[in-house]
Amino acid sequence: MYKTVQFAREDLFNQVWETPLSRLAEEIGVSDVALAKACRRAVIPLPGRGYWAKAIRSRPKKPSLPRLKDSYYAVVSFRIVDVIDAPKLSKLTTPKGDHIPVAATLDSPHPLIAKTLQEARRAKETQGHLQLDRTRALNIRVSLDMLDRTTRLLNALITASEAQGYVWKIQTSGDTVVIADGETMKLLVKERLTKRDLPPPALTKRHAGSRWEPNLTALLAPKYEWLPTGQLSFHIEEYFSGSAQKNWNDTARTQLEDKLHEILAGFAPAAAAIRALKEGREAQKRMWEQQEQERKAKTRKVEEQRRLRHKLVQATERWERAQRIRTFCDTVSTRLESYPTEMQSAAAAWLAWASQQAAKLDPLEGDLAHLFSLEAQVEEWFSESTFHQEQSTDWWSVKK
Repeated sequence: MYKTVQFAREDLFNQVWETPLSRLAEEIGVSDVALAKACRRAVIPLPGRGYWAKAIRSRPKKPSLPRLKDSYYAVVSFRIVDVIDAPKLSKLTTPKGDHIPVAATLDSPHPLIAKTLQEARRAKETQGHLQLDRTRALNIRVSLDMLDRTTRLLNALITASEAQGYVWKIQTSGDTVVIADGETMKLLVKERLTKRDLPPPALTKRHAGSRWEPNLTALLAPKYEWLPTGQLSFHIEEYFSGSAQKNWNDTARTQLEDKLHEILAGFAPAAAAIRALKEGREAQKRMWEQQEQERKAKTRKVEEQRRLRHKLVQATERWERAQRIRTFCDTVSTRLESYPTEMQSAAAAWLAWASQQAAKLDPLEGDLAHLFSLEAQVEEWFSESTFHQEQSTDWWSVKK
C-alpha cells in the first residue's frame, strides 16, 4: 500500500529551484513540510520566501550545492501511498456491517468488562476521571457517571469484534489492545473534560493584637477544577498514515452507540496501515544497512590501499638506504687504495660485514613474492573512527 520514492540529492536540488515547493511536494505525494525537512537534512538550500513571486530577472541567483559530509543523504527517500493501492485502502475505510446494538443493562458482561467494573468499585475520582489500575481494567478515562454507558458500549463492541476473530487483551504494561489481522493496536476510551476556574478563597481576618503570620491560603488553594461533559471518544492510539480512521467521537447529532459498526470496520484498515508502516520502516532499515555496508566496504578498501602504499614506501626507503650503504662502501674501498696493505686487509672484513647489512635492508634481495603481493590484511575490528584516527600524510596526500 506504500512505496518508497528516491531522488539523487543533486536532482532534488535542481527540482526545488525549478518548481515551487508546494507544487513539487504535491507531485511527489508528500506535504511541503515533509519535503522541506528532507531537504534540510540533506543540506539542500531552498528558495527564500517570495522567491517565486518575483520576476525571473529579479530572483536571487541559484546557489551552489554544499558539500555533503554524510553520504547517507546522497539519496533522499520518501514513503508515499501507492496510487495503485490507494483505491483498495479507501474501500477498506468504508464502514461495513450492520448496526451493533447496545444493551440497556449489563446482565452478563464480558470478562474484561467484569474485571473493569470490579476495579471501578474501589477506584477514586480525581480531576474528573476514575483512577483505574490499567493493568487490571480496560483503558478508559471517564467519570463515575459515564462508567455504565462506557462499559455497555465496550461490551457490545468487544462481543461483536470477537465474533469476527479479533482478540482483546489487558496487558501488564497498562495498555488495552486489540489484535486485528496479526497487528496489535492500543485502544482508549475517554470522556472530554472542561476546565472551570475557581474563585480565590476568602482571606481570613486578622484579630487585633494577634501575631502576624503569612497567609498561604490563596497560594495553596486550587485555581481550577475539571468537570466531565458526558461526551465520549474512542481512539486507536497508534501512529499510521493514510486514510484509515483512528478516532470516533460523540457529536451533536450522533453518539458512539451509532458508530460501533464503523469502529469495528475501522480495525482492518488501521491494521493494514500499521503493517504498511512497519514494512516501509523495515525497507528503509534494510536500505540503510545496505548503504552502511557499502560505506564500510569502501572505507576498508581505502584503508587497504593506504597500507599497500605504505608498504611500497617502506620498501622504497629500505632500498634507498641499502643503496646509500653500498655507495658509501664503494667510496671507502676507493679511498683504501691509497692506504697501506695492512690497513686494506683490516678494512676488508668490515666492508664484507657492511655489504651484508645492506643486503638485509634491500627488499630486492631474496624471494620477491612478498613485494608483489596486492593483499593487505585489514582487521575485523577496523572501523571508520579508526580509519580517521590512523590517517597520516603520505606521498599521495600532497595536492598537486
